[in-house]
Order: sequence, then C-alpha cells, then structure tokens
Amino acid sequence: MYRQVLVSPVDRKFQYIFWRASPDADLQTFELNTVTYGTASAPYLAVRSLQYLADLHVNEFPIGASIVKSSFYVDDLLCGANELIELQNIKHEVTEILRRGHFPLVKWHSNHPAVRNDESVKDLNLDENAVTSALGVAWDQRRDVLLFEFKPKKLYSTVTKRTILSTASSLFDPLGLLAPIIIVSKIIIQELWLLKLAWDESVPQSLLQAWRNCVTSLKELSSISVPRFCLQAELTDIQLHAFCDASIRAYGCCVYVRSTDSYGNVQVQLLTAKSRVAPVKKLTLPRLELSGAQLLSKLYTTVKNIFIGKPHSAHFWSDSQIVLHWLQQHSITLSTFVGNRVSIIQDQTAEDGKWRHVPSKLNPADIVSRGCPANELQQSIWFTGPAFLRDSETQWPCQQFDNDLDMDIIDAEKRKSTFAAIIESNSILDWLNGTSSYIRALRVMAYMFRFYHIAKKEHPVESSPPCPEELRHALHCIIRIIQQHYFKEDLQLLRKQRDLKSNLKFLSPFIDDSSGYELIKVGGRLEHADISPLAKGILYLFPRNRNLSTIMFGIFTCAITMQDQRH
Repeated sequence: MYRQVLVSPVDRKFQYIFWRASPDADLQTFELNTVTYGTASAPYLAVRSLQYLADLHVNEFPIGASIVKSSFYVDDLLCGANELIELQNIKHEVTEILRRGHFPLVKWHSNHPAVRNDESVKDLNLDENAVTSALGVAWDQRRDVLLFEFKPKKLYSTVTKRTILSTASSLFDPLGLLAPIIIVSKIIIQELWLLKLAWDESVPQSLLQAWRNCVTSLKELSSISVPRFCLQAELTDIQLHAFCDASIRAYGCCVYVRSTDSYGNVQVQLLTAKSRVAPVKKLTLPRLELSGAQLLSKLYTTVKNIFIGKPHSAHFWSDSQIVLHWLQQHSITLSTFVGNRVSIIQDQTAEDGKWRHVPSKLNPADIVSRGCPANELQQSIWFTGPAFLRDSETQWPCQQFDNDLDMDIIDAEKRKSTFAAIIESNSILDWLNGTSSYIRALRVMAYMFRFYHIAKKEHPVESSPPCPEELRHALHCIIRIIQQHYFKEDLQLLRKQRDLKSNLKFLSPFIDDSSGYELIKVGGRLEHADISPLAKGILYLFPRNRNLSTIMFGIFTCAITMQDQRH
C-alpha cells in the first residue's frame, strides 16, 4: 500500500539510502520515490491518500466515498450491507475510487455465496472450510462466525517472566470477547511484577501452576465461536445494555446488543468488552466498582458511534448499590477520587440512559472481573447475556436499596466541609516584635514615611538622617499601631465616651489627638497643672511580649524625657 503513494520530488532527498549488490561492490546512493515502510509518517501519508481520493470522487461515488473514509483500517476494508444489491454497489464504487488512485483491490471476502463466487475475486481458497482473517481475528465465511485459536510464536521449555509476557502478548482480542480468559494472564503478570523477579528468573511454584492452568485454558479456545453479526433482519428496536463489575483483583465491563425484529423475536448478543487489572495501590472494593463504571462509560462513548442513524436506547447495570448511590449525588459533594469519576460517568451516560441495579449472579461483568477458563466460558451467560434481557422490560430487576447499606463507606467518601478563618495580621507589629533596637525601629519607620512623601512628590529627595520631628512622628505612629492592636475595644469605647470594661478605666484614660494620631493617655493630677495638653498625660502602654517590652520601655522613657526637655 505504501509503495503506491508517490512522495513529492522536493521531499525525496530525505529518503536517501545506501545500497550495493554485494560486499565487493561500491556503495551507491538511491533516492526513494514512494512512501517508505518504517518511517514515522508512512501510515499517515497512506491513509491520508485514501481519504483524499474519497473527497475527490465524493460527487460521483457518494456511497463508496463514505465507505472509504469510515471503514478502512490501513489497507483492510471491513463493511457490509443488508441487501446483496447494496453490497455489490459498495464493491463497485470502492473498487473504482481506489483504482483511479492506483490502489487495486485484489481480494474480496464475503459470507454471501454470490460475492464469494464472483469471477473478479483473486487468490482465494474458496473451499467449504475456508477461513480468512479480519484484522487478526479468524472469520469463517461460510458460517459467518468469529473463531479463536491460541498459537504462541514460540514454545518455551522454562517458565520465566520473559516467557510469560511473550506468550501472553501473542493473544489478540481487539473486541474483548475473550476478556474473562485474558484477564487471568494479566493478573499473573502483575503478580510477577510485584515480586520484582528478574526477566529470566524462575517463577514461584504457586504462579507456575496458575500459569500452566491458564495456558491449558488457552489451548481450548478453538472450541469457541461467536456470531459475527449481532443484529437481526427487519429490526424494530435496538437496545444497548452495558454491565460493569469489579473484584479485588480486576474490574471490567461488557456491552450487549438487544435487538427485536418485526415478529417480536428478541436476540441478545455480546458486542464488546474491556478489562483492567486492579491498581497496585490497593483500593476499596466500592472504589474499584466505581472504576469499572467509569470504564463502562468510556466504552459506551465509543460504541454508541456505531449506531449513529439507528434509533436505540441504552441501559447501564451495576450490582454495587454504593456506586448507584454515588451516581445520584452531585459530584461536588463527594471526595476527589469519587467525585471526579462520578462527574465523568454522569457526563457520558446521563443523556443516553439510566443506571439500574442487577443482582451479582445475573451480572455477566462478574465473569470478566474474576476470570473464567475457556471450557466454562461457553456454558456461561457471557456471550448471550442474562436471561432476563429476553423478557419484557416489566420483568427486569428493579432497583431496591437495602436498608443496611454501609453508610460508613458512603460517609467516608463525602467531601469534608471546610471553613476559612481570617486572622488579622499586622505586618508592622510583627516587624516590631522582631526588632530589639528602639533607635533602629524609630529610624526605619521615619525612613518609610520619608519614602512615602517623596513618592507622592510632597517632599524633595533627601539623604540626611531623620530629623527630630520625623523621629517624633515615627514614635507616635508606632505607639498608635500598638494601641490599636492591644486596646482596640478601649479605643472604640473612648470614642463613644462610654465606660471602659478593662482595668484601664481606673487610670482615667482619655484620647489625645494633638499629635495627629488618636493616642490613649492616662489622666492624673497633672491635668490641673498650667502646662500644655501634650505634657499633661503620659502614654499608656501595655506590652504583651518580651521583645516588645524592651522597645516600649524605651518609648515610655523617651516620651517623658522629650516632654521634660520641651517644657
């Protein structure tokens, strides 16, 4: 396919190779003209060329163009039709579109004899037992069923982590139809990883026996066959039923198609499934059940695109009443882990269907969460779904919450209420508490005021030390800050001329604003003296920590000294 796409001449210089026919010949340089397998851009360029062809001929071949854009996986085309005439029309248009782009289609496979016996079909072995491959999955055209077979690339004599991983990776199941079998090998690989074994170190006896049982089960895959077509002719109703479940080791989900024809016949068929091993970090079972529900919602988002244009309804089933309870809550009321997943599930499933409760024994997802050998899988409800889906909706299980629902688990996943408290903080007071020098405190405060006035362009820039007036202003500001913090209530009462409640009331306090600040002073006999109001009262200070008391002692002393010098 890649070699059918030419590269632009200006880009061919990036595809130089060295070549010589024999070790004795000289090296030659070649320039590759077509898309080269192995380059990172090769798949995109090839697929983009197909889409370009479809867009180029969409008006002439509308059906074929739509099929080319939606049903190709690299160079494999998978599509179908309800009528033979429609299928032949698809074949004609797709072939013609790709022929014009030099992509000749040489092999056609079909479950209809008229198409299989077409003379244009090449290189096919069309005997009665002909089995082909569709994207790695074996397909019996005659019976129109998907087949499975376990063929490891290599048989190993010793069992190590390397050999187990190599064998397990040979299992290819894109639809997840064998998820209950494959999940067993995933769990074993996780156990090996937790044991931190070397790649070629022998595995413990317990895991060795478990792996042998798993390989024995895989060898029985040839007995399993699944119908390729999961709908019916003359459809009148389509329903998607999605189930999820979890165990302490794994969780998974599965989707079934319930179709009803014009005669009232009901058919239920497994469409797809997914499984995951439980995280190494242990989670509670309800959280694992919720993870399974999230996996289901993601799988459903992909599956529902297949049924665009076909009216259908959806139903989601879980056997965990705790999960169903969470899904009825607003995600913001739940813990982060639960709330995030509930929000995703609600966004992806709320508009298409509703969640229901199913008993564990009727939940097919229980099989994928615990694992199942191949010989038991065919006899279980895995491929055909629970029996109640073939009954009328009135006979389906009803959702009934138990009275003894574990409220401790539910309450533990509720978002804890938080309260925000505002703590008043005075950065200047904090700075004063960390300053042990009275003179330094005054000078720093004075410089702060000087910077403020210079920034406001109220004073010219000065480099001289603070003058006595600036120091006095800084002193009053510091005292004001301290009093507002420690005597806040007293200040408010003094402003309203009400009686004080603290011990300060015995010292005849009053407010003096002659300095430009409202400062608390205490009265006494000096109020009758014939002196200025500034000298009548002394500053009342009540320091409450040791660092601050040193400063306040200096302020108290300085205040008396300054008044004495002035008067």
